[in-house]
Amino acid sequence: MQDQFLSQLLNVGQLVQPPAAGLKKPVQGFPATMGAVVEPDAPVDVTPFHPGEQQMQLLTGARSITEQLGRQWIAPTLSPQAAEFFRKQSFLFTGTKDAEGCMWASVLAGSPGFMTSPDNKHLKINNLRMLYQDPAPFRAGDHIGTVAIELHTRRRQRLNGTIAARDADSLTFHIDQCFSGCPKYIQAREVGLHAEAVNQIGREPRRVTRGEAQLGDHEKALIARSDTFFLATTYDQEITDSGIAASARGHDVSHRGGAPGFAQVVEDAEGSIVRWADYLGNFTFTTLGNIHSNPASGLIFVDFDSGDTLQITGRSQILFDDHSLPGAERVIQVQNHLKLLQNNYVSQTATIKYLTCLSVRDETPDVRTYQFMAPQAARGEGLWPYKAGQYASFDFEGIAGPEGRPQRTINRTWTLSSHPSVMAQTGAITISVKKMGLVSKWLWSNLKRGTPIAFRGIEGHFTADVVSEATAPVLLIAGGIGITPLRAMLHEFCCVRGADTVLLYAREVLICGPSGFMQSVQACLESLHFPLEKLHMESFTF
Repeated sequence: MQDQFLSQLLNVGQLVQPPAAGLKKPVQGFPATMGAVVEPDAPVDVTPFHPGEQQMQLLTGARSITEQLGRQWIAPTLSPQAAEFFRKQSFLFTGTKDAEGCMWASVLAGSPGFMTSPDNKHLKINNLRMLYQDPAPFRAGDHIGTVAIELHTRRRQRLNGTIAARDADSLTFHIDQCFSGCPKYIQAREVGLHAEAVNQIGREPRRVTRGEAQLGDHEKALIARSDTFFLATTYDQEITDSGIAASARGHDVSHRGGAPGFAQVVEDAEGSIVRWADYLGNFTFTTLGNIHSNPASGLIFVDFDSGDTLQITGRSQILFDDHSLPGAERVIQVQNHLKLLQNNYVSQTATIKYLTCLSVRDETPDVRTYQFMAPQAARGEGLWPYKAGQYASFDFEGIAGPEGRPQRTINRTWTLSSHPSVMAQTGAITISVKKMGLVSKWLWSNLKRGTPIAFRGIEGHFTADVVSEATAPVLLIAGGIGITPLRAMLHEFCCVRGADTVLLYAREVLICGPSGFMQSVQACLESLHFPLEKLHMESFTF
């Protein structure tokens, strides 16, 4: 994971340019969270990805693996779990397009329960409250993209479709696509609405500043201190290929985040420019695929302390060969066209607990296990117990970044490598950390026995519970530090459930076979960051 993002606004009319023909990069990962499953009767020969997404997947060498995962990941209906997730949220970030073709990112807000699902094809917004003088249109029949995000657990769920009905107090969406996302780059915080102010949202006059091309000092300062924004994009071309799902057309909203300062504003002759780096993700390229086909984009920044919001609409550009920003796979930039600044009704409260480090143990030359004890008071507050395979979330303050400047709060997660039964007996939990990346290296150098660490909680859906039949045979496959969740699951399946369980774990790999076979295996291992010096090959092709 990277510790900073950066983002930007560029010249109107600049078009997306792909990299040189034939340029490909190896796949480096895949979606970490599979939040939905395609219905069994969905056509197996129809792709959920439109041409722009497919082109981005081809350019990065991710097409084959992403296609397989996307057919499992993107669902045409709302699952009961997803419906419950939406019901619990206070915010829904949206993406819509106005009559001039401009994309707008916005936010709808209310008390938990203001989003309901009358059935698995619809989501309804009750007690509709829009931002004051919000330029985002919400018209019946229009496409809409949405994302609900639970910042304190770093979970998010995306839902795209069309507006089926609109009146003064409600919106109803018809669902075309529903899928979840991994917690990468989500900055953990507890955010809620002042209960007494919910009904005044959008009705009570607020200070609003509008402008074109040039961002003022207030807006620049908001962007500079932001660790989160939301990006609305679209693929609005007709789908004529019978091999592409009709639901691939429409709008989308994605989350972008990093440490404060991940977004920066620079100026050129055309006006203000905001620029951000595109980092390693889940390889679906939903957002970049949209931009590749249509550069219209909308951004919304939210100051979670003051409640100010900043909306920007313009045209994005993908700079494929720009790696000037730290850790960037590529750089995205968008031209500022219009902005809106206003006060909202957001408040932030901390929910941090402090765990004490009990012990530190070296597992390998580059993997270290840390054991923590929770404070006695925390055990009765819903933090425990946890499930085998879940991860713990921690906050860090003042760690020096790539340029030596101290960072503000950075959040990181590590899988709990100990089984819940160990915690039940001892009150302790463990994480195993590989020495790679800014925060992991800081842990190796600074975290000792007796050191307190800021703890946000435990979350995660990659658990033993995905196997619903208690004694079903299970095959576990791991490599490198990927053993951490499976170590806890192995105990669960073998010792608790009594299921027949096989664990395959590799640190050295030997393969032999046709050259095409070995190249495929090597590519897969590279995508998992396997150290190639530990790969040994022999071929019978002479």
